[in-house]
Amino acid sequence: MSTNWNGIRERDLPTDLRTIYKKFGADVVAFLIDEFGGGSLYVPSMRSYRARVRDELIAKEFDGTNIASLARKFGVSRRYVRIIIKKQSDTA
Repeated sequence: MSTNWNGIRERDLPTDLRTIYKKFGADVVAFLIDEFGGGSLYVPSMRSYRARVRDELIAKEFDGTNIASLARKFGVSRRYVRIIIKKQSDTA
């Protein structure tokens, strides 16, 4: 474990940052420390991220008449499509 040019040593990092250090290097760790150091950073699960993107696509593709086709396309129920549309109209 050698010290790199910006002084970050793997052995000094908490476990989560060590994983990032090993995968992406010291520059990424330094960026994360500079940007988010002292605060908290929420990283969603891939499942919740994909669900959010799917829901945004459903809302974007909704044309007022295509609930059934959107449900089929995205593998969700018609009821769920209506819930997404209602959420979208409530926040708009």
